[in-house]
Amino acid sequence: MFRLTDGSEWIYVILSGDKSKEISALTVRGAVDEATFRRWMGSILATEHELTPSPTTIEERLGSASPAFHRSLLQLETLWQSAAGSPAAQLKRSLWAKLLKTALGTQFEDDDRLFLEHTYLALAAILVSEAVIGVKAATIQSSPGMAISGQLFESRGIEGAGQAGFFDWVLDAPAGESFVTDLARRVSCFAWQQASHDVLKVLYQSVVDHETRHRLGEYYTPDWLAEHMIDTVVEDPLNQRILDPACGSGTFVFHTVRRFLAASDEAGLTVDQALIQLTDHVFALDLHPVAVILAQATYLIAIGPRRLQERSVTISVPVYLGDSMRWDQDQSGLFSPEGQVSVSTGENGALFSPSLRFPASLVADASRFDQLVAELAGRASAQVSGTNDPGLTGVLERHRVPESDRPLLEETYQVLLALNREGRDHIWGSLSATRSGPPSSRCPPIGSTWS
Repeated sequence: MFRLTDGSEWIYVILSGDKSKEISALTVRGAVDEATFRRWMGSILATEHELTPSPTTIEERLGSASPAFHRSLLQLETLWQSAAGSPAAQLKRSLWAKLLKTALGTQFEDDDRLFLEHTYLALAAILVSEAVIGVKAATIQSSPGMAISGQLFESRGIEGAGQAGFFDWVLDAPAGESFVTDLARRVSCFAWQQASHDVLKVLYQSVVDHETRHRLGEYYTPDWLAEHMIDTVVEDPLNQRILDPACGSGTFVFHTVRRFLAASDEAGLTVDQALIQLTDHVFALDLHPVAVILAQATYLIAIGPRRLQERSVTISVPVYLGDSMRWDQDQSGLFSPEGQVSVSTGENGALFSPSLRFPASLVADASRFDQLVAELAGRASAQVSGTNDPGLTGVLERHRVPESDRPLLEETYQVLLALNREGRDHIWGSLSATRSGPPSSRCPPIGSTWS
């Protein structure tokens, strides 16, 4: 990386091998515009601290107005050239395209730039979430793989967030870890506790250009309108359950969470009581994989760093990848006569693929189901990596699984082990939410493909 200047003309250039690429330039004429210069240089060097995450600062430091963003996009292009030959990376790309085709229809075009933009957005959102829960950039630097696998969240008692899924392909490239740590350093420049709206919507609209969003039919509700609607409709936050079935980046989720927490403060609830009730009152889903990752981050931003760091309970972020309309979904084989939920592990209707089977009674408790599946998957991955496996008895007892359901989960665990040995260890693909009756009888997203 070089910054070339004669004091008036500033040029930001990066080198790749024997080639150079100009990323950005700034001309200072007459009296020095100190603020403009500081913003420009601050975006490149990421040396600023405690920036308020406003639309302007997000755009200038992380969005399309940032020289560092354009550098990131070039880096992702290089990373994809290295990783694209990997079968795992190709599978992730194809699953991403399949979901977007379902979510956005025939206007969706599978092109490299959109895939790389979505990768940038997803990784940025996860790193924002980690900053919100108190993870330091230095921690991410020492373990970038853990940073986008969800492990740092799980170690801090947060389930259902922080998994890059399709977008962890960057780690298949030699310089992928450096990319993650550099982005984490830029994210750490912000004081995320000062966020007063859905800031990740701003980032999405900055990164994905207007023409593309218009073609794909993506429109975002202004924060002022979402806040007004929530204030009008949610009259009794502590006793109403709110579902956003197409949540996007989480604008309505943000203001609903804030309204619930304000009511919990007025009612004198402790932090733990408020968060346990919150995650059973405000939930969301979307079929757009990037939107879900952004909305999970928005949910945590709305809770805020103080509450997240003061709590002593484990929480599960109830924002799911799912099709609320359940279009293009075959549910005929989902529920078995034995009262089980069966999740296919095959792609494109492949025959004779083993299924992940769960007791329907367990699936009905979304938070417990999330936590149990995460623990089973993590344990299976650890055993395949060479860690001694103490067995499932302690896990099943801790999650209060009845004796009659344990043999089924033991079988499912063996399927997870087999999938891990095949390198298919971490993507919940197309999910469809099944809900019968009012929200009080809700079930978590089910009907996924494990790949």
